[in-house]
Amino acid sequence: MFETITSFLESIIINFRFTDFIDITIVTIVVYFVFKWFRQQTSKNIIIGISLLLLTFILSQKYNLYLTSIFYQAGFTVLLVALVIIFQQDLRRMFDKISAWSFKNPRAVFEQAPIIIDVLVETISQLAKDKIGALIIIKGREPIHNHVRGGIELNGKISLPLLVSIFHHDTPGHDGALIIENGIVTKFGVHLPLSTNLQEVGQSGTRHTAGLGLAELCDSEVIIVSEERGTITNASQGKLVLVKSAADLKERLTLFFKQTGYFGTIVKKRNLVTGYLSIKVFALFTAILLWLLFAFRVETIQRTFEVPIEYRNIPDTLLLDSNRPSKAEVNLTGPERSFDTESENIVISLDMANVKPGLQKVVITSDDINGSTNLLVEQINPQTLKIITYKLIHAILPVSITTIGKLKSGLKLIELTTESKSVNVLIVEEKIGLIDKLKTESLDLKEISEGGVFSLSLIIPEYVKLISDDEKVVTVSVKVK
Repeated sequence: MFETITSFLESIIINFRFTDFIDITIVTIVVYFVFKWFRQQTSKNIIIGISLLLLTFILSQKYNLYLTSIFYQAGFTVLLVALVIIFQQDLRRMFDKISAWSFKNPRAVFEQAPIIIDVLVETISQLAKDKIGALIIIKGREPIHNHVRGGIELNGKISLPLLVSIFHHDTPGHDGALIIENGIVTKFGVHLPLSTNLQEVGQSGTRHTAGLGLAELCDSEVIIVSEERGTITNASQGKLVLVKSAADLKERLTLFFKQTGYFGTIVKKRNLVTGYLSIKVFALFTAILLWLLFAFRVETIQRTFEVPIEYRNIPDTLLLDSNRPSKAEVNLTGPERSFDTESENIVISLDMANVKPGLQKVVITSDDINGSTNLLVEQINPQTLKIITYKLIHAILPVSITTIGKLKSGLKLIELTTESKSVNVLIVEEKIGLIDKLKTESLDLKEISEGGVFSLSLIIPEYVKLISDDEKVVTVSVKVK
């Protein structure tokens, strides 16, 4: 047993790659955020159930439980739709969090944040003292307008008289909520969603239920003043907390403003390393387990691939026959996981620097196969290639302008010339005399309505090579009347 474990650990160390480290790191980060998100939701029992289903599915795939796998495959689509329906609010919250990452608060709020906090503390304390019910929402980084309904537009500056007058018994909007965004009272008389978490709400009234309902859906800070008891309650991150004093309220608002960025910089709640440490460790463990189950496969297998052949370093004085072999079959052995990452990059690269003119044989060796770092070459078919190369000699070929069609009625061709009368080329020695000129691509005369200058590409025959690619395009001058 000990030897088996030791052998397994040695195989991990030997086959572990830097890409595996990146792979595990990315999955750890994703799993961490998913776990952290799930941890904050109220439907934990459903999450536990889904986790058990996923664990069963993983085991069925690992140990080839055929019937269980068929059952999961048949019900996967239905399960996916059901999850979207069940977690539609949670999914919306997740996307709201993502969209809030680029949120930036105006510079004016940075300067006025301490004043805004003092006004809010004074106003809320006054409302509690006079037992005037109030529901005040301070928007965080996430959008809230998808969660609220109704309300009256205001866009007013925060002040004690304004807030007190809005929540006074005789005003029509005193029963609704007031929204503060970027230091401005944007709306009042707003209706909020009611929480279904009766355990958290307890004996509290509708205002507390509504405040908690919004705090469960976004990162807004909600302050609730009880009309019956004259108490102040803070609803935040799905929790209701009784505020003990004005100093306590100021401390909570100041921390919220800092965490949200209203002071110009965002203060994180927890340390980057030790914060949510248990979730981070669990996420790392889960990522490693998934890697071991699905990615780490060290079984040696054998496969055959049709691999492209590239010919490099061909001397300028030689031309390779166009009918040369372009592919060969290569039989490889190695870990299964290496085939997944390397098979598409394999190529046979032949160095032709030492070839001679004429028919010759080129032997492919394992050293000529690139892109198979962790794979061993067992067989190459064909291993010996028959290659024909031709000796090239210098020649000067005249340029011939090719035309099609006829000029439009009433036009007459006066002159058709090219600046490049001839081109320097390298030509297969045996083809001298058979190829006596280079033709241009066709110039359609029926498209010409007046004289002008045109650029035409040369058509290069199979046994000819240009000395300079700059000469491939020639300039043609057309004169008509």
